Amino acid sequence: MNKRILVVLVSVIMFGLCGCNGGGTGDEQEYYGGDDMSIYEESDGTVVYDFEPEKSKVEHSDGKLTERTEDSIEVSAPEGSIDMKKAEELIDSCSYEEFYLPSKVSGYQKYYSGTVEKNRKKYYAISLYLEKDSVRMYVGTNILVACDGSEILKQSWTGSYMSVELGGSKNDPSSEKLYKNVKVMPEDALFALNNVSPEKLGLDQKLSAYTFEIDNKLYTRKSLKCYQITPKLTYENTTKMASPIYVVADGTNRIMMKIEDKEDYKEIK
Repeated sequence: MNKRILVVLVSVIMFGLCGCNGGGTGDEQEYYGGDDMSIYEESDGTVVYDFEPEKSKVEHSDGKLTERTEDSIEVSAPEGSIDMKKAEELIDSCSYEEFYLPSKVSGYQKYYSGTVEKNRKKYYAISLYLEKDSVRMYVGTNILVACDGSEILKQSWTGSYMSVELGGSKNDPSSEKLYKNVKVMPEDALFALNNVSPEKLGLDQKLSAYTFEIDNKLYTRKSLKCYQITPKLTYENTTKMASPIYVVADGTNRIMMKIEDKEDYKEIK
């Protein structure tokens, strides 16, 4: 059976609607395929879900892996461009759901990785991150802000870039409304991943190489309410999703993952 499945772009939209967005709690299944799944968009707009990416390298180039350092980079932009402060304000004006975040965009720090050209237009390339005890973890997705301030693009699950609506943050609920009766917020739960090795989490890169998506609802795993955190490696042309990781929302920093080939979960120690 051919495991390289082609679907039209509308499928990705539906895919997103049953993924990060939404509220409430429950026993929903994870929405990503696993640590050997690659998603990208071909030149004709066809979206490819590739479940055997290692066998498809001849057919498709992932491009360069997104790399970030903790060193600041001098901002470079054409004459007449908006400054970085204005670019960050434009990002903060967007709804958190646009960037696959669990809470308001203004709560995240911004990392400028350079100025890039796309479709003959210059953009600031920016990533979002959280930092705790000198440990930095990247979240959400890669962002491009037009140097003239006219638009913002985000990297979608296919690896391609799509336009983001400005001004949506005015409708964002507070974290207190989103996460009731929990002892730890999703941003803090993310740092529990540093308590175990990447290998135990099913990851083959160091944590700093990944961007993490934290779903904005709770999942029930082993009768416990958990945050679902999905690591992903972002390339120029591809996004590679790893299997979701679950952090219990009671402040104990317990981590659970799905047992391979079983509808059950185990605690990772």
